[in-house]
Amino acid sequence: MDTVAINISYALELCMAIPAFIMALAPVNRSLSIGKKEAYASAVAYLALLIGSGAIVCRRLYLPTVVVMVPGSLLLFLPYAKTVNLSLPKKIFCFANAMMLCSFSTMYATVIMSAWEANNTAKVHLPQTGLLALIIAAVLCLLFYKTLVEKLPALLFHDELNDLWSRLVLIPVTLAALMRWMIPRDPALIMLGRTGAIMLITTALIPFVAWLLYAIAWNVTSRVWDEANLKQEVTLLRAEERRFNELNAYMSESRALRHDFRHHLLAMRGMLEANKISELSAYLEQLSSMEAEGQRPQLCKNMAVDSIAAYYDALAQEKHVNITWFLDLPEQLPVAEIDFCSILGNLVENAIIASSELEEPKRWVEVVAQEVTDHALGINVRNSFAGEVPFGRDGLPKKRKRGHGIGLPSVVTTIQRYNGGFDAHAQDGEFFFGAMLYHE
Repeated sequence: MDTVAINISYALELCMAIPAFIMALAPVNRSLSIGKKEAYASAVAYLALLIGSGAIVCRRLYLPTVVVMVPGSLLLFLPYAKTVNLSLPKKIFCFANAMMLCSFSTMYATVIMSAWEANNTAKVHLPQTGLLALIIAAVLCLLFYKTLVEKLPALLFHDELNDLWSRLVLIPVTLAALMRWMIPRDPALIMLGRTGAIMLITTALIPFVAWLLYAIAWNVTSRVWDEANLKQEVTLLRAEERRFNELNAYMSESRALRHDFRHHLLAMRGMLEANKISELSAYLEQLSSMEAEGQRPQLCKNMAVDSIAAYYDALAQEKHVNITWFLDLPEQLPVAEIDFCSILGNLVENAIIASSELEEPKRWVEVVAQEVTDHALGINVRNSFAGEVPFGRDGLPKKRKRGHGIGLPSVVTTIQRYNGGFDAHAQDGEFFFGAMLYHE
């Protein structure tokens, strides 16, 4: 190859860092600690420096691009890990997954172009091979688009998989190393017998196997989500049923009171005429208690939220937890009722269970939900708790047990669907979780 072709080849090979960056960032867009524009701008500057300076160094020192790509990728992982608010295994998984797919692209392009690469004596692949690798990477981006943008981000926030990520991370790490190792040093060897055809077929299965594993994990997790959503709906239905029974009982008592009202008037008139004031006062007190029995104060104007609040209010009373409510919400919520009730139910249930571990005088929960602006709903839950709650970089409790983080990843996922944010912290025996949901 001439000098121009060699320079182009180095640049094209190093440009593989671009699709790798896109694939690594796609699953974690919602978990960035800085703005997307700032993250992308920083990455573009770094990639430009890596490609430009890397091509010059490799060209002058006559080095293969792997000498620059490997340490360059490791250096890129440092700001990536600092910027992404996820556990370390999850970060490594997403990053290694991108490296694996791009390494496959380079390896597969080399296999396809082996007949032309056989006569190439340079330390870098032909420009055609580099361009083909970029095209294959672009195709993989399209094929894995839904997985990277929708399915994998959802899996990252699924509570059931938290203990598995330290093992799941071995899949893309191992495959990435395997893909890099499989890039043939001597393309002429691929042309021996059926070696080339076998490699083309067998290696093409690797991204398919990876995609299949992700699909299986997604399907299993989806079933777990469906069961969790069903549980939430059942809880809401039970709360609605409880509220209906309360109203039905109150209406029955009201009808009975109206039916007996004439008799009560006659009885009270007789007591008044006989000047039995004390008996009349006791009789009126008894009537007032009969009227109030079975009736509870309305906690929220919205019937669904009122029902779920009444359900957990009763649960708090059963566990002798002092709970206070301030639910200043309209009759028609601007967000889906099932989503808001799911958030409210998860947070309050955690709070009640955590607080119930203390002695009775120290058990308390405070729930506040209101329209903060015309386009935002806010919800805050505070509660007393025992012990300590360490937090991870995702802002959620690291060790989740009953009362300390169960269901919080699904809560956060729901919050993010409304472009919202959350804040959670624990201090001096008080746990706090606050969230904002934005709507049109």
